Amino acid sequence: MASSLDHNAFESKLGQLLWKALKNSDENELFECLINENKVLRTAAACEIQIRASLGSFERVLILADSFRFESREIAAFILGQIGSPTEKYYGRSIESLTKLLNDSYYEVRATSVGSFGFLASNRPDQHPLICSKIISLLVDSEPTVRESLAFSLAYIYTETAFNGLITLSKDLDTNVRKAAVSGLEEHEERRKELDGLE
Repeated sequence: MASSLDHNAFESKLGQLLWKALKNSDENELFECLINENKVLRTAAACEIQIRASLGSFERVLILADSFRFESREIAAFILGQIGSPTEKYYGRSIESLTKLLNDSYYEVRATSVGSFGFLASNRPDQHPLICSKIISLLVDSEPTVRESLAFSLAYIYTETAFNGLITLSKDLDTNVRKAAVSGLEEHEERRKELDGLE
């Protein structure tokens, strides 16, 4: 099953043009784009919804998170990682919804959900133990894509549990998981040097 999102959408001229065009769309048009066949368009619409971050949009995203369509749940997880970012008022409810999606039967939804927790952890060290406790069980997820996404998120969670999780993932059988984990360990090392410099 392929992801319903194009995470490299904005590396293309088409993605950038679509995103600019969508800035003039109303909310209903944006949500209609989320079910379009074109991945780049879906991703651009999701990004525009994240940026606007209206209460109405947030409530509609929560409904998508409970959809019977895995594509809708995956897109909801993607949006929640940004619309619920540390500077937004939807932080707590985003964590609650994403926690449910971590147990989704589709690996694409689990991978996107755990990746979104990495964004939610940014600039909120007070939340690192809580977030780590919610996602660390995915160390044993059967899908490499999920474990790779976990490594991405653990890179930005500065707890001993997260560090140990990255060490475990650095020995994973999958090459991409190992690479992501090594990158995460380097991020932890940079963070440690920054903190040592403050002392």
